[in-house]
Amino acid sequence: MLFSFVEGETGPLTLKRVFALGQALAQFHVLAGSFKSSHQSLKLDLEFLLLEPIERIVGYLKDRYTHEQQSLLFLKDELLVKLSVLEREPSFSGILWGDGPV
Repeated sequence: MLFSFVEGETGPLTLKRVFALGQALAQFHVLAGSFKSSHQSLKLDLEFLLLEPIERIVGYLKDRYTHEQQSLLFLKDELLVKLSVLEREPSFSGILWGDGPV
């Protein structure tokens, strides 16, 4: 059982439970592939997930914590370099990315 508000059994993840979870996620994946929402979903891109939050944090820090701001901006640049080599194909996304198939 993943959530306390969902019906099901509690207990350790057994092979049977993991298989059932895999089946359920596969069914969700197939159904989500043809799902069309009338609502606009968030675009989970680098701008939304990394760049905008860092801009907000740096703006909040203003003239204080100069060293921390520099460290954060350095880390942002390092992350952008590391993320630039990741595969960007739709098959690289999945259930943990926050959306169904792209």
